[in-house]
Amino acid sequence: MKKNLNFDGFKRVKEMTISITVSWEVWIDGENRFQTFLKNKKKEPNYVTIKESQIKLIDWKDSQKRVSKFKLDNSNKNPLTVKLSIATSTTEQQNMNEGNNSITVPWEVWIDGDNAYQTYLKNNEKEPSYMTINKSQVELIDWKDSQKRVSNFKQENNAKNPLTVRLTIPSLTIVSEQGIVDIITPPNSNRGVTTDGYYHCSCGEKGYEYGRWKVGFINKCAHADDSSHKYKSSKLVWSKKTDVAPKEGQWTCEGCDADYCAVCGKEKLDDSNKRLTKVSEEKIP
Repeated sequence: MKKNLNFDGFKRVKEMTISITVSWEVWIDGENRFQTFLKNKKKEPNYVTIKESQIKLIDWKDSQKRVSKFKLDNSNKNPLTVKLSIATSTTEQQNMNEGNNSITVPWEVWIDGDNAYQTYLKNNEKEPSYMTINKSQVELIDWKDSQKRVSNFKQENNAKNPLTVRLTIPSLTIVSEQGIVDIITPPNSNRGVTTDGYYHCSCGEKGYEYGRWKVGFINKCAHADDSSHKYKSSKLVWSKKTDVAPKEGQWTCEGCDADYCAVCGKEKLDDSNKRLTKVSEEKIP
């Protein structure tokens, strides 16, 4: 029995089918990639990726038949849109309901990340706090889980590599500006921080007419990657300094004492252009 090499890290316990509708331009781009794969590999792919969704071969072929019929019925005109079926499992739905999201990455991206992980481990003689893959944070425990699943897959498939690997990420996605695959090791867990209430800007960049805001930032000091910050905590704590007005607010780095506006995220020094990374904002109703 031939095993399907399309691997997403979840057991396909029970599948439901949903559909997406894409423009003709998107569909024909997928079809061109399908035909190129067929020509170069002399075999059909297990799926076609369209807008980050994996279309199984059987469903892609169904769309090909429907497109051919439409063109036949309409004097060879192209349809404006094409509907595609996507299978989702109950397991996946439950996982997302439990507060976790997931991303699916190609084998090449995953193995590049694993090589970076092994290099870090060798050079630093310790494990990183988390991995950043395709601009999404993958915590160490979840990265190790993916390593186990990849290892199991290879054992069951004569050392063949999976086509894709699914990675669990927290509901709050952490974005890295340092590249597609990166390892960052701040001394803290790097969960996001958000004010309890709504505050005015305290750095002078926005006036009081800008209103009051509840803003969330990545829990990481903007100086965390500086060489002088290497052995200091980068965790942000709510400032209790008395030079801030009651309706204003600021975050302070636990390690270097840098202060940041709770609305703009700007460091509160006239000659600094350092900023925290904003992940959410909500204006007072």
